[in-house]
Amino acid sequence: MYMRQGISRRPSVLQLRSDKRRFPPYGLKGGHTGSPSLNILNPGPNQQILPTLAQSRIGHEEVIRHEMAGGGGRGDPLQREPQAVLDDVLNRRMSVDAARESYGVVLSDDGATIDESATAALRAQTSAHGS
Repeated sequence: MYMRQGISRRPSVLQLRSDKRRFPPYGLKGGHTGSPSLNILNPGPNQQILPTLAQSRIGHEEVIRHEMAGGGGRGDPLQREPQAVLDDVLNRRMSVDAARESYGVVLSDDGATIDESATAALRAQTSAHGS
């Protein structure tokens, strides 16, 4: 997922056109569905999710965040090489939590190394439960 965020320096009219929210990118050969796109006004506790096609006014100092849809996966995520997952974490393409939840890869507390035994155990447990 790619995210871009900006702050309005003056009252403005925002015109939105995005897609892949209702039907996010699908996965292939056992891959999971990708994440949907989002348009968020003032991210946080009082945020407002904006529609995919809209024109709306935004005020001074309001924040708009656009999250592009993430692509669907290809193949069983539990079969992905742990090193490739770690590389994505180190390159800030995914979080330590996503590595664990989506790929069954357990990383050290600082996210710099793979815990091989914990990864093998989590993947075995996840496979046994079929999810």
